[in-house]
Amino acid sequence: MPEKSPIDHIIDLTGKVEALQQIVQGAEDERTRGRLVQEDLRKCLNELTHRMNAMPDAEHKEHHDFIQTLIRESEQRQRVRAAVLEKLASGGAWAGLVGIGTLVWFGVKQKLGIGD
Repeated sequence: MPEKSPIDHIIDLTGKVEALQQIVQGAEDERTRGRLVQEDLRKCLNELTHRMNAMPDAEHKEHHDFIQTLIRESEQRQRVRAAVLEKLASGGAWAGLVGIGTLVWFGVKQKLGIGD
């Protein structure tokens, strides 16, 4: 294999240098995007901290108590709904049993010729 000339080495190195420059540029772009995300996150955290500090403790407690009240009311509605469904199911079962009993009674009366 013939030895490469200096020009061939320069051409090979130029392609590799361009590839390395693209990698470095991509890393810089990624670092810039990361810095922007970090700055946005810092702004959001500062705003959140400011809002939390602006809310008095008593108001925060009232808000917390209000949320707890809403949760209890929701749980109570669910219990009432479950109780109503349970009563409907048991009432339906009893109505079905009474209906079947009535049909059997009329069937027996019909068979024995009792009544009408």
